[in-house]
Amino acid sequence: MQKEGQIILKKEDKGEGGKKIKIEVKVDFKRLLFYGIAALFIYFLLSYSYKLILKYEDFYYLINAYSQNQGDLPQNNILVIIPAAGEKVYLPFLIKGKARTFNNKLVIQVRNYPTGELLYKEAIDVFPPKGKQYGDFLKKIEILNPLPTYPHSIIIELYLESTSGSKSNLVTIPVQVQ
Repeated sequence: MQKEGQIILKKEDKGEGGKKIKIEVKVDFKRLLFYGIAALFIYFLLSYSYKLILKYEDFYYLINAYSQNQGDLPQNNILVIIPAAGEKVYLPFLIKGKARTFNNKLVIQVRNYPTGELLYKEAIDVFPPKGKQYGDFLKKIEILNPLPTYPHSIIIELYLESTSGSKSNLVTIPVQVQ
């Protein structure tokens, strides 16, 4: 007898010696649907967490590569996330990163490459959250001076400036403006 929500598969065969063999499979459709949805949920959960792990590993690799390039010098006080070296940017563009400052001042300047002409300069305040050493910064850069000739190569310089005016922890990022 078939109940509502069941799938019944029947097969009759003659086995060895002429004996009749009946095979009957009853599947509760609701359970089948539940287990299928549960399996899909677990699959997507695992695949999403795997993607998160990969993103974390990429970020760890980025920071690790950055610290290896800079060595154990105090240049690790400035970490630029956007833009990457060699990246193509459009005006206006954003500079995003983290900085550990001494007097909460970070200087951003943009220079023409290869002439070294100063196109933009501004000191911004970077305040770390309570209990943290590094503060986030985000700055929109608009260059009003004429751009360098094609391929519009510029160098972004970020550094900390002491109260006496000396530069420290200089980070340079070459980019191309489109």
